[in-house]
Amino acid sequence: MKNNGFTLIEILISTVIIFITVSLIYLTYFNIEKTSLSLNEKLKITEVRLNFLNSLKENLKNITEEKENFEFSHNSISFEATSNYSPYLFKYTYYTFETDKGLVLVEKRVNLFTDEKIIFPVLKNLYGVNFLFYDGENWLDMWSKETLPAGIKIEIYETENEKFDYYIKLPEKNEKKK
Repeated sequence: MKNNGFTLIEILISTVIIFITVSLIYLTYFNIEKTSLSLNEKLKITEVRLNFLNSLKENLKNITEEKENFEFSHNSISFEATSNYSPYLFKYTYYTFETDKGLVLVEKRVNLFTDEKIIFPVLKNLYGVNFLFYDGENWLDMWSKETLPAGIKIEIYETENEKFDYYIKLPEKNEKKK
């Protein structure tokens, strides 16, 4: 009489193969999930940055050009501009302050007609932020000229070694309101 069953060795080998396969599938799934969450977080941060930069760019399109109405330095910018959403003149100020989680870039918006103030964070948990100003030939960390710079570069440091540069070209007098 012939026995048609499996031997103990065959059952152990197949169990080990099934265990290894399930373990690999499990590890792969959770690595993919972890990577997906990390990419989602980076995408959200990028979206927030782009929204801030688009807002800043729109505000700078309507900047007033009188020297007493703007002030630019390496760690803050301040300017007066009209708004696309309101007939009033606003004073926009962007500056940083330090928290226990890193620097926060803040926008302060003051309605110069009603003196109403709004202050809110635009970027959080940063290592550093610098503003640089283009004079047509060089990037300067301070702007003391009577006219507006040709452009503004914003250096955003996520970490000491991870830096992102954003460039905003300021409109020339004849480019405004096109």
